[in-house]
Amino acid sequence: MTDCNRVFLVARNPDADSKLPYLLLLPLEEGIVLKARELWPATARVYCHRFEQGWPAEAEIVEQTPVLLCRRRGAAIDLVLDRPRLARSQFVFTQVKGREAIFWQTQKTARAANPGGRIPRRRTLTGAVTIAVDTRERYPYRFTQQGAETVRATVPAGDYAVHAPDGSVLATVERKSLRTSPPRSRTELSPSSCNALRSSRSPPSSSKPGTRALQAGACERRLARRPAPGWRCATPRST
Repeated sequence: MTDCNRVFLVARNPDADSKLPYLLLLPLEEGIVLKARELWPATARVYCHRFEQGWPAEAEIVEQTPVLLCRRRGAAIDLVLDRPRLARSQFVFTQVKGREAIFWQTQKTARAANPGGRIPRRRTLTGAVTIAVDTRERYPYRFTQQGAETVRATVPAGDYAVHAPDGSVLATVERKSLRTSPPRSRTELSPSSCNALRSSRSPPSSSKPGTRALQAGACERRLARRPAPGWRCATPRST
């Protein structure tokens, strides 16, 4: 597509029964035509789908905006329009249950849909990647959908690693669950562990019969002599 035709077009879908009522024309390569649910991802990400046919010759144009930048970057297409507001957006191409899915998003809507996530900013790897899985990992990931190969090896740090051709480690990842349970407190100990703890702290029992009974009676007498809660013992003043 030539520079004079670098405009972003939004038209109405000629198929009135479609759930995606708008058509988008991206000025990239020979022109990418998508069906969209909304005119712009203002409050949430907009689901898109490829239009099987070409751009209609008599399309009802809704918007026509000059384009400053439209380029493919990995699994996404960045789009920058020549207008003061609602200018920057991105089309992310992904797979959902084995089918292609396209989401039209802005930086604001991407953060709202996936808090803590990031927008793709790097190119995808073109060659095959070999991931070293630590031998102590019992149930490792297979990475079949990512097209990566896995080998069993001793990873010095973490559970998964990627090595350079010279053998040096490029990156390591340690597998952790989202909810890491804290160490169990004393109140969370099981009855059996409580009994074992109690027996380990108790003094060795005497061999004389009746010693435990005498100790229990002495404890009860000491408790009986204690004042009730809320009462104060008067201390006689010295003359």
